[in-house]
Amino acid sequence: MAMRLEDMSKVALLLALAAAPVVAVAAADEPPSDMQKLLQDCDAHKFETTIHVTGEDGQPRDSDVKVCGKPGQSDADWVRGLKDILNKTAASQDMPQAVKDQVITALNAEIVRLTALLPKEAPAVASLPPPRAAPNDDLAGDYSSLPPLPPPVTERTTVAATPAPVPETPVVAAPAPVPEAPVVTAPAAGIAVASVPMPAAPPPVPAVAAAPRLTLRCVAGRDISLAEPCDPIERGNLLVLEAQQTVDSGVLLQFYRRGEPRGELRLPPMRAGQAVMTGLPDGLCSGVVRTRIEIHASGGANSAETILGPYDLRC
Repeated sequence: MAMRLEDMSKVALLLALAAAPVVAVAAADEPPSDMQKLLQDCDAHKFETTIHVTGEDGQPRDSDVKVCGKPGQSDADWVRGLKDILNKTAASQDMPQAVKDQVITALNAEIVRLTALLPKEAPAVASLPPPRAAPNDDLAGDYSSLPPLPPPVTERTTVAATPAPVPETPVVAAPAPVPEAPVVTAPAAGIAVASVPMPAAPPPVPAVAAAPRLTLRCVAGRDISLAEPCDPIERGNLLVLEAQQTVDSGVLLQFYRRGEPRGELRLPPMRAGQAVMTGLPDGLCSGVVRTRIEIHASGGANSAETILGPYDLRC
């Protein structure tokens, strides 16, 4: 898909409108002077990625997308701002689909990575109310002038003898009648014969779609050309998944740790040969330092699974 300079400006404009405290620039050309001052203050929070497009001359070119956080904002506010950009980019009708897919994939990976680094909040401990004080009223003193209670009266209970039960005569059920075989005779002329309806056939079983064929590699940074086989997987690594065939319905990744599900991620539809990057889901490293994981990849409902792994995971 060819991409004009006007489209690149739309990328920057849509990302800037996604979150008020965030500044975004598509660095196809030198940013204007009023944006250079904002880009100089990106030390606290910054996100940048490179998108690959085709120019009007048919030649491939790379353009940088850079997002700067607002000075003084917290890490949690920065993650919420990136999520807002992700949602509005996915809902955009003006951005080309090829650019949208690359921006969504890069934002998704950055949000997963930053969320894993946020401090976990301690669970709130509810305080119990103070114990109720014992009543000070002396009920016995209020009724000390009453006369003593009379002694209890013992009642005599007469138990009548229960007659022995009369044995019941067993009831013998009559045997069920044996159904007679129907006698089929040729119908006489002029007599209509009613047809017996046949039972309805069971509904057809939906066909199971083939499992997606994927290749998994790992990379410590954002340069996809440096990706290597994932053995082991470090906590800060990004996963690079390359589709060996087109998956129109997208890919569902389910992460299992020692046979138990520990999180899942959903990737957008992928073409044959297309590669996307994503981070590890939240909670995969919870409570462990080193473990082993498997990744189950499927195309959604009624789809077979491709099992990747097992891999050593170092948290």
